[in-house]
Amino acid sequence: MKQILFVIALFGCSFLLAAISLAQEQAHHPQRARGAAEAPPPRDGSGTSWLPASSPMEMIHFNSGEWAFMVHGFANFAYQQESEPRGTSEFFSTNMAMFSAGHGLGKGQFRFRFMGSLEPTLGSTGYPLLLQTGETADGTNPLFDRQHPHDVLMEVALRYDRPLGEADAFFVYFAPAGDPAIGPSAFMHRFSGVDNPVAPLAHHWLDATHISYGVLTVGWSRKDKVKLEGSIFNGREPDANRWDVDKIQFNSFSTRITVNPTPNWSLQGSMGWLKEPEILHPGQDLLRMTASVTHNRPLGRSSEWGNWQTTAAWGRNKWDEPPSATTAPVTGHLHFTPGIQPTRNAALVETGVRFKSMHTVFARWEWAEKDELFISADRRHQLVYDVSKLDVGYLIDFLRLSHLRVGAGVYGALHWVPDDLSIVYGERPSTAGFFLRFKII
Repeated sequence: MKQILFVIALFGCSFLLAAISLAQEQAHHPQRARGAAEAPPPRDGSGTSWLPASSPMEMIHFNSGEWAFMVHGFANFAYQQESEPRGTSEFFSTNMAMFSAGHGLGKGQFRFRFMGSLEPTLGSTGYPLLLQTGETADGTNPLFDRQHPHDVLMEVALRYDRPLGEADAFFVYFAPAGDPAIGPSAFMHRFSGVDNPVAPLAHHWLDATHISYGVLTVGWSRKDKVKLEGSIFNGREPDANRWDVDKIQFNSFSTRITVNPTPNWSLQGSMGWLKEPEILHPGQDLLRMTASVTHNRPLGRSSEWGNWQTTAAWGRNKWDEPPSATTAPVTGHLHFTPGIQPTRNAALVETGVRFKSMHTVFARWEWAEKDELFISADRRHQLVYDVSKLDVGYLIDFLRLSHLRVGAGVYGALHWVPDDLSIVYGERPSTAGFFLRFKII
């Protein structure tokens, strides 16, 4: 109940402030001053990532004098039931709220961005998600079959953009908490994935760095079609205390190239070296490589007709120092031997279709090489198993106000595991759930 009240208060205040500001702006009709900031373009995703330029911008935009503001947020209240023996049944909420303010500065413009979440009210173990791995709740054992909550502070960032002639531009992005230049846009910022109330199993191969305590990114773009960027950032994942601010440091680096050949396409390839990303693996650094393609297709000449977006992504994690080997059973397999670097891969295809502005169908298929599905003392802890998952869902926005959508949805998933894991998870693990969604647009 405390979590529900917190989330309602957060999004209620955000919506109220946005509505008041928008009403005042419309009442006074101030003229935009020369050099005033513009709203962020539709291609902007999480951090400095790009989406297809035709992607819908589901957020409130308004201006006051020379300032441009944006407010966005959503809250899912879900009940999920998973099959035994490892599954559980639980109520939980996934949520976030965003705010940005922009202003002209010289020949360019700067923008302040803030993003936060009340998912820490879930506790350090987050919410149930079969076959999920990544991070830890107690500093000793890996968190498995659970998705860790986001930090209360997800992004605090300043960005400055300046054109260089008619075709080129450069930018600088500094964030005490933010998203470095690696991977596609985080899953809750992609239209193809935002309506799915749970995180992908491939999260720690693709976009787990979207909350990093310390980010500095510089980049160059040409004609809004090609972008090169590089980051130095904190490679350590956030600690188990989701309410605090972690130590800000710059110990890792990454680079990314993004190509948007047409308004409907965005392709990216990136690579990053992460300094000791996991607290459970001290002294072990990680090389992460990702590639993704996102296609967006408006279904008509206006947003009322609908939109269809699909993302395909691949990620690879390669540890530069293998953990000590353990004895493997027959079907579990180790991707390393002493002196050989261990690698783990994951792939994802997700899609979301919205039509008539109220009906949404979404689906996500994933495959991953998962380890840490057992406690640290278990001899299977470091074994790598090939697992896959298919989930589908439907959402209807039954209440549509000026800048608020209220919807209800259902979703279900099937999981595929090797024979050794079927003893632990069952022959065909499954998940079913329903949720209520509030969204500011």
